[in-house]
Amino acid sequence: MSKLKRWAAAGVLFAGVVGGAAFGGSKPDADPTPAAPPAPYEEWKATEPAGLPLAVRSDAAVTLKWAGPAEAKVNRPAGYTLTVANACGQPLSKVVVQVRVPAEATASDVEPPARAVGGVLLWEVGTLDARETKDVRLSLASPARGALACQAWVTFTGSASMSVAVREPKLAVKLTLPESVAVDDGFQVKYEVSNPGDAPADKVSVAVSEPTGFIPASEPPAGVELNDLSPAGTRTVTRERKAVAPGEYTYAVTASSPDGVTATATAKVRVKAPKLVAAIAGPAEVGLNKAAAYTVKVTNVGDLVAEGVDVRAGLGTGLRTPDAIVQTSFPAITHDPCSRAFAGLQPGETQEFTVTTTAVKPGDAISTVIATGKRGLRAAAECRTVVQGVPGIRMEVIDVADPVETGKDAVYEIRVSNTGTQTDTNLKVVCTLPPQLKFLDAAGPVGVEAAGDRVVFEPIRELGPRAEVVLKVRAKAVAAGNTRFRASLTSGHLTDPVLKEESTTIYGE
Repeated sequence: MSKLKRWAAAGVLFAGVVGGAAFGGSKPDADPTPAAPPAPYEEWKATEPAGLPLAVRSDAAVTLKWAGPAEAKVNRPAGYTLTVANACGQPLSKVVVQVRVPAEATASDVEPPARAVGGVLLWEVGTLDARETKDVRLSLASPARGALACQAWVTFTGSASMSVAVREPKLAVKLTLPESVAVDDGFQVKYEVSNPGDAPADKVSVAVSEPTGFIPASEPPAGVELNDLSPAGTRTVTRERKAVAPGEYTYAVTASSPDGVTATATAKVRVKAPKLVAAIAGPAEVGLNKAAAYTVKVTNVGDLVAEGVDVRAGLGTGLRTPDAIVQTSFPAITHDPCSRAFAGLQPGETQEFTVTTTAVKPGDAISTVIATGKRGLRAAAECRTVVQGVPGIRMEVIDVADPVETGKDAVYEIRVSNTGTQTDTNLKVVCTLPPQLKFLDAAGPVGVEAAGDRVVFEPIRELGPRAEVVLKVRAKAVAAGNTRFRASLTSGHLTDPVLKEESTTIYGE
């Protein structure tokens, strides 16, 4: 292989000298044809087989062109220009131009200055941008007649570039549901998953975080698989739900892909519900056969209309309700004085009515109210009234034997009874003996104290309706005469004492 071929194999490009006779009669080399630039990426990318690695071809080329006189005279310098041109569409680096000058020739006026190394002029051009050209000028003179052979070559570092379109999948989630819904009503949850990116999102899955307080009206609250989602593609999923408990709840929907992209959307829904509060208020105590007024109230403390409200009051045992004395704060819808019905109560609305009763039986009277409505509404309340009866205390005093002989015993019975309708308390009996009698002893359910002519029984704590207590006093007849045995009764109910006398005739020698 010749030296020229070896240089060509090493990537060295030669250019001949223009002009023939003065340089051995050779013709200037034809201008090398620049290599065609590579096709744009958008043209060749479509020709690449699908699924194969991307390969980009690059032809780096530099041309050298001499310009100057084809003939010269002995020992007379002639000026020449060497043009270095980047013939490709990309920059080249480390460009070095070298010119070998024959030993007998002389080079002068070198521009730009060159570095001389063993008969070779060297220019370090550096980087040549795409299609850029640079000139090297010098003058050559030969001392003898003949051909002046001058060689030029260039070395450089080429590169191959490519353009890869990097695309990105994206995910976006839009969640749609009503701001509020009534309890026990159905509603729709709709979520829309889209890909606003410019690459497909692979194996997209959707996870739904559904709060408590709802039940599926049709499908269970499961996640879904959307598979691949193309750029600008959209998928919509709709679920039917039913609200079962009032409150504010948050839905969350998350879409994700193995590509590492994810998106989450949240939305709140308020479940509204009516709520009833009932109340009944009356006197704590009332006398027998006296009037007692009861106020019944019902209020909707919820945030939704309470429909079909029915209010019923139940009066305690011993209370009677004459229809003629029922008073209400609004026109009665029913004829029952203890019940009302309403088509609807607005949130915060209160309705009330008053029922006037008569206490006909003593004791505890527990009155109640129950309010009901649609959507399972229920509220209850109660109040207690003590119906006070009238105690009727009677006392009888009798002597067991009459007349009584002196030296014998006289026995007296004191009967205390309650013929009324209320218990009486703290009943106290005090007996006074006449001078003809001397106290011996007493009997009864309570203790007794005697001092002189007075016999005092300890108080009887309670005596209920239709109850009776019998007390006995025994005394010895010590003198004859027409005597008077006296008894006095006081109680918690009696404002004035009850006084009784029993006459006994005592005879003797």
